[in-house]
Amino acid sequence: MPEMPPAESDLLCEECGYILNGLPDTGNCPECGKPIAPSTTNNPRKPPAWEHASNSRFRNWLTTTVFVIFFPSSFFRGYISRCRHDISNSFAFFHYWISAFFFSLVLSLHLQIVMGDYYLDRKLGWLLSLISAIFGSPIVWITIAFITELACRLSAWEAAYRGLRLPLPVVRRAMHYHAAHIAVVALLTAITVVTFDILFSWRILHQSSIQIYLYVLCAEVILFAGYLFFTYWAAMRNIMFANR
Repeated sequence: MPEMPPAESDLLCEECGYILNGLPDTGNCPECGKPIAPSTTNNPRKPPAWEHASNSRFRNWLTTTVFVIFFPSSFFRGYISRCRHDISNSFAFFHYWISAFFFSLVLSLHLQIVMGDYYLDRKLGWLLSLISAIFGSPIVWITIAFITELACRLSAWEAAYRGLRLPLPVVRRAMHYHAAHIAVVALLTAITVVTFDILFSWRILHQSSIQIYLYVLCAEVILFAGYLFFTYWAAMRNIMFANR
């Protein structure tokens, strides 16, 4: 039978999830022995730089992006998980567009490489790829947003079934910042495909070497899937018992 998750009003130990209702802040958690205060009165969670009121919005966006990408566990362990969604949604909005553009560009270049369309002028090939990226980006954007929302709902459903306090708004907010990791995957994939496109177009690699290109892409698919799951789990693990 599914377990009942703790209520939003319950105070949890942010180390182990033990319910701390009625216990003094000066004591330790009966389950894991960690001090109670960091989970309650001295809770260090705070909004990320992107949510600070500042004139330099780009700097806040860049700072938050770098923090999320290179220190995902620290970011989600220290940010407020229960807050407004419109600001975090705007953070995801920009990263979805970045990801959508690069994925669209990658798809067009990939088709040219696989089909061997190097009898075309490469300037024309790149122009077609850019046009495809511009007009294909909205479709890819919608696809990324749909898959992310599906992942949010499935995560919240499984957490509720297992008795974990991860309601949909909390999961959705975390996935908004997780969007930076999708942009990383899109950018690195684009670098790979563009590099091989140049190598093939300059005849440094011949069409007979197409298998090398495909093997590299297959390896990246596996690595990037692991990377996205690792960063997703870093987010969920560090907000699983959050009180703020």
